Amino acid sequence: MSENTNKMKEEVWNLFQPFQEVYLATCDGKKPYVRPVTLIHHDQKLWVGTGTSDEKIKQIDLNSTIEFCLPLSQGESVGYIRGSCIANIVKNKATKDLLANIMPYFDNHWNGLDDPNYTLLRLDLKEIEYLPPNEYSAKKFKV
Repeated sequence: MSENTNKMKEEVWNLFQPFQEVYLATCDGKKPYVRPVTLIHHDQKLWVGTGTSDEKIKQIDLNSTIEFCLPLSQGESVGYIRGSCIANIVKNKATKDLLANIMPYFDNHWNGLDDPNYTLLRLDLKEIEYLPPNEYSAKKFKV
């Protein structure tokens, strides 16, 4: 990997906050669906806590290839980070517990770790497209 790609990769990772709203895209095989979700950045990994009965989980069961878009802004200029991922439903109770304990909104949505409607997704990044604010062409790199 080139030095420029390594610098860009580090720059992108530094833009992720512990929690941020992103737009998550899934597909049911016929059409795409986009919705806002809270993306969790923890331990250099990306996660989403969601409801087991949500449509996005049914769509991920059909096709685990998803994308998210994190809008970026700097003054009047805008950009984005677009991530192509494989969504994995986490079954490991210790991992689900760890992430539940760092989500400040967990208790607003679920009744504890054993709540059958609590699903944790790990987003395994495959590719990033990055357009910094004030720039006019996006750059892509494999993760």
